[in-house]
Amino acid sequence: MLQLKLYIAEKVTTTFNIVSAIIFLFIVLQLINVIVQLFVNYTEKTDNSMDDQLVPLLDKFIKVVVISLALIHILNLAGVNTTALLAGVSIGGLAIALAAQETVKNLLGSVMIFIDKPFQIGDLVKGPNFMGIIVEVGFRSTRIKTSDSTIITIPNGIVANSTINNLGARTFRLYKVSLKMDCATSKAQMEALRTELKTFTDSIPEIIHKIVAFRFTEINESYLEMMCEFPINTHSYPKEQEIREILNFKIIEVLDKTEIKLYMPSSTVFLDK
Repeated sequence: MLQLKLYIAEKVTTTFNIVSAIIFLFIVLQLINVIVQLFVNYTEKTDNSMDDQLVPLLDKFIKVVVISLALIHILNLAGVNTTALLAGVSIGGLAIALAAQETVKNLLGSVMIFIDKPFQIGDLVKGPNFMGIIVEVGFRSTRIKTSDSTIITIPNGIVANSTINNLGARTFRLYKVSLKMDCATSKAQMEALRTELKTFTDSIPEIIHKIVAFRFTEINESYLEMMCEFPINTHSYPKEQEIREILNFKIIEVLDKTEIKLYMPSSTVFLDK
């Protein structure tokens, strides 16, 4: 309609196509944001906290793919030979991949973590050289908060290949106490000890009363051993430590009340005149 010259009409058409592609790109990105927000609303209702970490990672990955494809299309509209460009990028990418094998290993490790789900955010885990609460799981590394509130960053390749003891997945936390008593301890004293502790544990709501165990496990030439097992129904590590302390104080109190003496390792020396 404007009857422009051929080379001007070509530039105008190319510019219009590029602008249209950019506008379409922004529309797609906004659509991705809407879909991601729907997934965020869904994952907030689930019990699995790993979903909350997976959605932002997928959001970034999808946006990188979309933007990369859009850039290739825009370069193609601008007259750039994208075939030769992609071939050069592929060769360069192969060289980078060979030089960054650890990074690729960590990326594969993160995929395995999200697929297997060996732990969730907030779980207390124990590994070969670390122990703490899972704070964040990223594409490259996992962040763990230790008991002294420091943050350990561990590559996902190491996490995926390590033996992880997920302490946070326990249905209860078992506290075992081995009481080694003096051989002079009588049956009546041991039964009194068991009765006192059983009555006390019944008053603690966090202890699973049905499976509390007191067992006279060993008769030794030096001591008599009673094993006490207290299952604590809590997922909070500080709460577990609090109940352990309460039980320890009560055990000391009952031992003193029943006049039971604990076994003290000792030796007797005989002197020949």
